[in-house]
Amino acid sequence: MLDYLVSPTLKDVLINARYALAHVIRMRYIVDQKDNSILLIIRNLFGFGKVTLRSGTDGVYRYTATGFKSMNHVISYFKLFPLFTKKAGSLEK
Repeated sequence: MLDYLVSPTLKDVLINARYALAHVIRMRYIVDQKDNSILLIIRNLFGFGKVTLRSGTDGVYRYTATGFKSMNHVISYFKLFPLFTKKAGSLEK
C-alpha cells in the first residue's frame, strides 16, 4: 500500500487572492494513478477525499483530499507509517 502513497505531494498549498477581505489558503493531498481501484482503497483507508478521472489524460485518475483537517489525518498517517524514500523530506517541510 505504501508504494502507492509515496508518489503524492503534500506541498500543494493554494493561495487564492480573489477575495477582497482576505486570502483563502487550501491544502491538498493528491495521488495520480492509472488504476482507480488503488485510489478507492486509499480513499477508504483515510475515510475522506474523492477519486476523479483527470480531464485531458488517457485514463489517469486522481485522489484529492482538501483542507487542513484532512491534512492532519494524512500527516498523522505518515508519522505512524513513515516513508523510506526521498518523499519523506516533503512531509517534514
